[in-house]
Amino acid sequence: QIAVIYNYPPRVGLTQSLLTVKKQTNGIVLLYVGRLSKQKGFYELLEAFRKIADKYPLAVLHVVGDIENSSAEGLEYKSTVLLDLEKFYTQFPKRVIYHGSVDDPTLFYDLADIHVCPSIYGEVASNVIFEAKAHGVPSVIFKVGGLPELIDHQRNGFICREINAAALAEGLEYFLSNPTARHAAGAAARESLQTRFGIECFTQQWLAVLAMPEASP
Repeated sequence: QIAVIYNYPPRVGLTQSLLTVKKQTNGIVLLYVGRLSKQKGFYELLEAFRKIADKYPLAVLHVVGDIENSSAEGLEYKSTVLLDLEKFYTQFPKRVIYHGSVDDPTLFYDLADIHVCPSIYGEVASNVIFEAKAHGVPSVIFKVGGLPELIDHQRNGFICREINAAALAEGLEYFLSNPTARHAAGAAARESLQTRFGIECFTQQWLAVLAMPEASP
């Protein structure tokens, strides 16, 4: 018998400074947390933002994480990413903000309205989705690996129909164009963490597994 038990590190933090910023801003904050690499779909994210930027002038993208640079090829990639980010700063002043690596990226979820996890490879799960749920933020993802198991489409997040920038832009626009759906999805995301992935559910699932009779040889 196979049992799927989801596990996540429950890191939740609040800072008065970020909460104050959120109260003072009129923008809609998109948040990316993770390594800036090709596998994580960072370029698809930049292109998707470019597609929706003019239509939604209040959308602001915050990027948190290191840039891949573990090899000679990685160093070249890092230089390319920094150049592309500089172009975005010029094209969209104050609307694409790169924070680099931070000690506790979960603090930025208090600022976010929409979380983006555009991984294009088969991740089994992603801690950032659990962290977004803990802060009541809906996630927009691609249909890869085990990520769709973490999202109820258009209820507590959005699963893009294809793995490309156009489909990602469509997912972002779903929440950008409908504040009611965005707020409801955020509440549903937090609820799903408690009912499907929380510590109580985790404990009960393990107890059920441990109580299973041994399989016959």
